[in-house]
Amino acid sequence: MDSLSLPSVGLPGRRLAQMMIGGVIVGSALVLLCPRHAWAGDTYCVGGRGVCNTSWVQRQHGAWHFHCYVTDGSKCYECYDEEDNTCESTFLSQHPSWRSINRLECRAIGIAGSHEGVQFYQVDGEEVTSTPPPPPPRDVALTVEVVKGGGGPYAIGDDVSFSATVVDQDGNPRDHGRGEFALTLNGQEVARVPADIQRGGHASGSFKIPKGLSGKLDVSYVPTDVDLGPNEQLDPSADRQRGQTVDIVACRYRATVAGDPGTVWLSGTTVPVSGTLVDFKGQAVANDELKTLAAKFELALDDGSVTTAGASVEDGAFTAQLNLPKLTAEQVDVVLTLGSTYAGGAICPANRLPVVVTTLQAVMTATVTKPCYVSKTCQAHFKLKTPPGDIGQVARDLLAKSQLTVTATVNGQPVSHAGSPFSGITVTRVPQRAGQLFFDVRVAGGGKDIRGKATVNVNDALQLSLPDVLDFGAITGPMPRSERCKMLDFSQSNGVIGQTLELLVKSVPTDCQGEPVALYGRALNPLVPNEVGTRLQLIIDKSRAVPICIMTPRCPNSWDSDEILLRINSKVAEFPDEFALVRLRFSIEGRSFFSCWRDYIGILVAVVAVLIILYGFKCPRAFEMNDKVRVARDRNRLKRASDRRIVELPGGQWSWYCSAAVHMSGDGQAIGIRRGAALTLEPGTYGGVRLRTKRAVKAEDRQTRQMVDEQAEAGVCELRSGKTYQVGDLFLRIS
Repeated sequence: MDSLSLPSVGLPGRRLAQMMIGGVIVGSALVLLCPRHAWAGDTYCVGGRGVCNTSWVQRQHGAWHFHCYVTDGSKCYECYDEEDNTCESTFLSQHPSWRSINRLECRAIGIAGSHEGVQFYQVDGEEVTSTPPPPPPRDVALTVEVVKGGGGPYAIGDDVSFSATVVDQDGNPRDHGRGEFALTLNGQEVARVPADIQRGGHASGSFKIPKGLSGKLDVSYVPTDVDLGPNEQLDPSADRQRGQTVDIVACRYRATVAGDPGTVWLSGTTVPVSGTLVDFKGQAVANDELKTLAAKFELALDDGSVTTAGASVEDGAFTAQLNLPKLTAEQVDVVLTLGSTYAGGAICPANRLPVVVTTLQAVMTATVTKPCYVSKTCQAHFKLKTPPGDIGQVARDLLAKSQLTVTATVNGQPVSHAGSPFSGITVTRVPQRAGQLFFDVRVAGGGKDIRGKATVNVNDALQLSLPDVLDFGAITGPMPRSERCKMLDFSQSNGVIGQTLELLVKSVPTDCQGEPVALYGRALNPLVPNEVGTRLQLIIDKSRAVPICIMTPRCPNSWDSDEILLRINSKVAEFPDEFALVRLRFSIEGRSFFSCWRDYIGILVAVVAVLIILYGFKCPRAFEMNDKVRVARDRNRLKRASDRRIVELPGGQWSWYCSAAVHMSGDGQAIGIRRGAALTLEPGTYGGVRLRTKRAVKAEDRQTRQMVDEQAEAGVCELRSGKTYQVGDLFLRIS
C-alpha cells in the first residue's frame, strides 16, 4: 500500500497551475528521453529462481516486479514483467504449451534453480540474447532471524505466529524453496512446523502450542533449498541463527485490547489505548482486583522491535498512553496486545489488534479475499483512512472538499469498482487462470494522489477426478501392508494440492472383516466414522496420492460380495458441493485353523523340542568324583578291602537322559546291567549315594556293633558315609 502525504495548508491557484504545467512538460521530456523498452508493454522475463530479478535485469526496467509462476509441465519458473499483465497476456499467448500456476503447485512441481538461467527474455516485443555477467566464486554464509508475531505470554492451545528472514553476509535476502520452524524445549526438539515461503527471503508460520509443554520454548528457522548463483556455495560453519523464545505459562486472566482492526495512527504521536480483563472462567474482573495486577500494552513492529506502555486501572479497564515510534518508512503494519506475567500466574492476550502506523496524513488500507480461486469471485476492499486528532481532521476536511476520482486496475487492466473512498471501495474480479492478482486503487483529489495496493494468490478451481474403482484383489490374513494397499491417485484432479478433503465409508457389511483405512500422518486412519461421528480429514500434499488399505484380522472369514463405496468430500468453503465416489473392490480368503496358526504351532514345537533336549542334558543325576565304595563278602575282610571310585565302575557315568547307576552281583562284582544284580548304587537326589535292592538291608549299630535291620522305603535306602551295610551275604561301605 502506497500513499502520498497531504499538505496541511492549500496552495494559491496560480502557483498550483504553474506547477501542474511544469509537471506535464517534465513528464513529457522524461518519456521522450527514457529508452523505449522501459515503458513499452510487451516486456517479460522467464527464468529460474531469482535470475530475472538481478540488479543487471532491474537496471533495464523502471517498474519491474514478479508477476506469477509458469510451467512447461516439467519445472516451475518465475515470470517478471512491468506493472502490466504481459506475463499472461503476451508470454502465455506466445507459448501455448506453458501455463500459469499458483505457489503451492510450483512447490509441488519444483522450482527451477538459478543455475538454469533465463529461459525467455523479451523487451518491447524483441528477444534479448545478452545475459548477465557471471558473478565471481564465493562462499555464502546465511543469517536467519526469527521475529515473533507479537503478544505473549502464551498458554497451551494458543496460536503463535512467527516470521523469518534469510539474508547473506552482504544483507541481501536469499530466496529458498522450503523451510521449517524448529521448536525446542529444554534442549530437546519437540516439533517442526512447515513454513509458508514468500519471496525476498521471507517465510511465515503459525502453530498451536501442544499439550504437555511448559517453560521457555525456543523457536528457530531452518531454510532448505537456498537460492545460490552458479559460482556460489553455502558455508554452514559461518551461519548465524537469531531465534525467539516463547513463554508457556498457566494463564489466569485473558486481556482484550479495545479498538477497530486497521486503525491508522500517526508516527511519533501519543495515542490512548485501553483493554478489558476476564478470568479463566470468562467472568469480568472487578476494579479492586484489577488494581492488584500489573499489565502492559505491547506494540510489535514487523521488524521485531517492540514498544511498550505500562497500564493503569480506570473504570474497570486497563488504560495507557502509548508513544508511537518514529518511522523511516511511510507506513508499517503492527500488532497491539495486552498482557504480563507475575508471581501468581499470567495475563495472556485474548486478541491481537492489527494497526497501521504511518508518517502520512491519509492512507489507503486494503483487505482481500484469501485465497481466491479460478472462476470464483475475488474481491479486494480498500478504505481511505486518516489518523485521529487535528492532523487527521485537516486531511479529512481537505479530502471532503475535493472532488475525488477513483480509478482501479487489476493486473494493469482498468476495472470497475463500487463504493466510495471513506465508506469503502470494493473491486471485484473473476480470475480465469491461476497465478496472482494485483489490485491497484488510486484516489485523486486536491492535486494529490493516494494509492492502495493488494496482492492475492489465485488457486486452481477444485475439481475432483478419481478412478472409479480401486481393485485390491484377494486379501489374506498374513499379507504385508504393501500388498494390501492401493494408491488413491489425485493426479487427474485439479487444484487439490494444499486443500482439505474428507474421506469416509458410510458402512461396511457386518459379515465382512475387512476394514478400509487411509495411511495418513504415519498412522492407519479408519474411514468409517467412529462412535462420535468423527471423520477423517486430510490435506493433499505434493504427491497427490493417499494410500488406501484393507486391514483384516489374522484369521478372517471368507468374504466375496458387493463393493464398498468410498466418498471423498471437499472441505473447501468455496467448493462445498464437490465430491467423488470410488468403489473399493476386494475379496477376503478365509484360512483354516492350521494355516492360520501354523507359524505359532511350529514355533511352539521347536521350543518344546529344545526344552526336551536341554532337559535330557540337565536332568540325569551323577555321582560325585570323590564318592567311593568298599565291597566284601565277609565283615572282617571289608576292613582290608580297598576303596574304588564309583564313577570308574561300569555304569558309574551318566549319559543323555540316563542317570548313573552301578549294578552289582551277589559276589560284589559290578556287572553293568540290571538283570541279575543283587543291588544297585545310584546318585542321591541332593548328593550322596543311595542303595536300591529287593533284599533286606542291615546296617551296623555303632554302639552294639551288631547288624540290625535298616528301614528302606520302596527298596531304596540312603547310605551314610563310613557306615557298614549288609545286603544278603555282601557287605559294603561308602566313603
